[in-house]
Amino acid sequence: VSVGVANTASGNGAVAIGDPNVATGTGAVAVGANNTANGQGAVASGNANSAIGQGAVALGNTSTAAAAGAVALGNSAMANNANDVALGSGSVTAAANPTSSVTVGGQTYNVAGANPTSVVSVGAPGAERQITNVAAGRVSATSTDAINGSQLYATNSAVNSLSTTVGTTTSQVASLSTGLSTTDSNVASLSTSASTTASSLSTGLSSVTSNIATLSTSTSTSIAALSTGVANSVQYDDPSHTTITLGGVGSAPVRLTNVAAGTNPLDAVNYSQLSSLSTTVATGISSLSTTVGSISTVTSSINGVMPSLSTSTSTAISSLQNEVNSLNNGIAAQGSGGSGKYVQVNSTQPGASATGSNAIAVGPTATASGDNSVAVGPNATASASNSAAIGAGSVADRANTVSVGAPGQERQITNVAPGTQGTDAVNVDQLNASQAAANAYTDKQVGALQQGINDTARNAYSGVAAATALTMIPDVDKDKVLSVGIGAGSYHGYQAYAIGGTARITQNLKMRAGIGISSSGNTYGIGAAYQW
Repeated sequence: VSVGVANTASGNGAVAIGDPNVATGTGAVAVGANNTANGQGAVASGNANSAIGQGAVALGNTSTAAAAGAVALGNSAMANNANDVALGSGSVTAAANPTSSVTVGGQTYNVAGANPTSVVSVGAPGAERQITNVAAGRVSATSTDAINGSQLYATNSAVNSLSTTVGTTTSQVASLSTGLSTTDSNVASLSTSASTTASSLSTGLSSVTSNIATLSTSTSTSIAALSTGVANSVQYDDPSHTTITLGGVGSAPVRLTNVAAGTNPLDAVNYSQLSSLSTTVATGISSLSTTVGSISTVTSSINGVMPSLSTSTSTAISSLQNEVNSLNNGIAAQGSGGSGKYVQVNSTQPGASATGSNAIAVGPTATASGDNSVAVGPNATASASNSAAIGAGSVADRANTVSVGAPGQERQITNVAPGTQGTDAVNVDQLNASQAAANAYTDKQVGALQQGINDTARNAYSGVAAATALTMIPDVDKDKVLSVGIGAGSYHGYQAYAIGGTARITQNLKMRAGIGISSSGNTYGIGAAYQW
C-alpha cells in the first residue's frame, strides 16, 4: 500500500503513507515524511526515521533502529545493535559489555546475567539521564534486577553500623589492655613485697641460728656431720624424694665446688662461710669455757624451746613458699597463655607483637605493625595504618579498613541489624527487599513500554487496513461524471472500512475524496488529478 507522493511500498503487506517514504519487506510500515522501513515487520514513523532489519522500530524525528529487533524512540535516538533499545531524545546504544564477576574486599563474586545480548540506553556520553521512580530490585545470587538508590543507601547504612560496632570493640580492647597493664603492675608490687618479706625472715633465721651456734658446741658437730654426708651423684635416696646423698648411699664423701654463698635459710653454705663460722665458734668456746655449767643449764632450756621454734619457723617458711609458688605460677601462666578471672587464654604459641604507634595486638603471634592498628586473634595481622584485623588468621593490609578474614579464608558477618544510615551495612533481607522493589518497577516500566509499542502497532495496523479499504473503492469510468463507492481492508487481524467518491470536473480534471473507518480511528483523504 502506497499513499502519498513519491512513496515506495515493496513487499507483501508493505505500507508507505506520507511523502516520501520507503517500506521494503513483508509487513514493513513507513508513515510520515522521509521515513525508511527496510525489513520484515520493520516500522518507521514520524520524520526522517530509519528502521533497518527485521522487526526494527524507529519512532520520532531522525531516529534510527539500525539492526534487527532494535527499537529507537525519540528525537535522534539511535539503537545501533540487534535488539538494542534507545529511549529518549539523543539516546545512543553501544555494544553490550559482558561482566562475569565483581571483586569486593579482595573477594571475587560471580554474578548473574554475565552474557548480555543487547543494551537499553536512556542517554549518551555527556548527556546521561537519571532513571527515576525505580522500584527496588530483587537481591540474590541469580537476580538481574536494577537496584535503586534507597537499596544502596540501606547497604551503606549497614556498613556504617558495622564500623561503629568495630569501633566499640576497639575501645573495649584498649580498656582490656589498660586492665592487663594494671594487673602487671600489681603483680610486680606483690613480687617485691614477697621478696622483702623472705629476706627479712632469712635475716631473722640467720640470727637465731648464730645464737644457737654460739650457745651450743653441738652446732659445729652437726655441720661436720652434714659435710660428711655429701655423695658423688645427685639423686634422691628413695621414691619419697625427701633426701639426696651425693655419690649414692654408701659411697665415699665427695667435694661440691663453685658453691655460691647461701643467703636464705634453706640455701647451701660454702667453705668460706663455714670457715668464718668456725672462727666465731672457736672464739665463743674460749669465752664460754669458764661458764660451762651455766651454758649447760641454758642449753637445756634452749633444747626445750627448740622443737616449738623449729615448728613455727618451718610453718612460716612453708606458708611463704606456698605464696611465692602461687605468685610464680600466676606470672608464668600470664606469660605462656594462661587465664585470669575475666580473661581466658589457652595457648602455648609465641606472644603477640604491637610495633606500630598506638597499636594493639591480642592473641598468639598476633601482629599489629601499622600505626593505630588493632590485631585480635591467633596469627591476626594488621599492617596498615588505622586498620583492624579481627579473628584468627585475619589480614588487614589496607589503611582505614576492618578485616574479618583473609584471601581464601573469608568469614560471614552474621546477626547484622538492618542499616538505617547512609554508611550502614545492609543485611540480606534488605537487599532482597530492594531487589524485589527494583524488579517490580522494571516490570512495570517494561510493561508500559510494551503497551506503548502494542498501541503503536495497533494504530499502524488499523491505518494500513483503512488505507487498503480506501484503495478498494473503484474509480469513475472515463465516460462518467461521478462515482461513489465503499471498500474494506484487513491487515494483521485489524479491519477497516472506507467510503468515498470520484468526480470528473472536466475532461482532463478529476477529484477524489474518502474516509477510512477502523477501531483505532478514522483516516481521511482527498486528491485531484489533471490529465492531458
